[in-house]
Amino acid sequence: MKNKLLSILRVCFYYLIKPFLWVYSVVFQGVRFRRNGYKIPKGPVLFLSNHVTNWDPFYLNCMFYSRIIRFIAHDELFQNKFFAWFSKNILGEVCRGRTDESVSNILEMRRLVKSGATLGLYPEGDIDMFGRTLPIGESVAKFTRLIGVPVVLTKIQGACIRAPRWADKPRRAKITYSITDIIYPNELKSTPVKDLHKRILQGIVVDEYAYQKQLQYKQLPATRRTEWLELGLFYCPNCGKLESLTSKGDRIN
Repeated sequence: MKNKLLSILRVCFYYLIKPFLWVYSVVFQGVRFRRNGYKIPKGPVLFLSNHVTNWDPFYLNCMFYSRIIRFIAHDELFQNKFFAWFSKNILGEVCRGRTDESVSNILEMRRLVKSGATLGLYPEGDIDMFGRTLPIGESVAKFTRLIGVPVVLTKIQGACIRAPRWADKPRRAKITYSITDIIYPNELKSTPVKDLHKRILQGIVVDEYAYQKQLQYKQLPATRRTEWLELGLFYCPNCGKLESLTSKGDRIN
């Protein structure tokens, strides 16, 4: 009974908040969603995507209004009792394993799939400072086989240009969230792990600076463009010392 009530509460929360998030994302953040002619299979699916900002799960949920996508989330969201309860019961997130040996999150995602849930995973496990996809091992290909549902590959581009991880404030940019490929269960079984891994990488890997070089999107003039840049550039190219850089306004020293 308790689980059913929480499920109803989760559905109400998502379906009420999604229209507002969609308007905010499209109007104020410049997000554009591209399905590129792909049709999402009915029933449970697994979304795989590159990870750029903390907004990424909201973008993907806005893209598919009729689905509640449940993500594996960083364990830091579960350290506070209230946020742990909210993340698990309202957002429907699954806490990733706290150790390399932990498989509790995998078992939980298999259980969710059997119950008909739609899953989401950012296989990088973290966000790069400068908008390039972090290394992704072959384990993600093995994981997709284990889950055994259609895999929808999506790619987000432009979000890092809008709000770099180190930046003080977001900037105006053009963000595109697009479907790049769908891998069906029969392909998951028949494709060798190495080839499956390459196909996944091809569908989600991005380089934000190469994308901006191609797009040539003009940003509005901004102040404090180097603020907190030392969080990413912690190595001085001149003297070779670590954590010796400081930033203020438009200058880094």
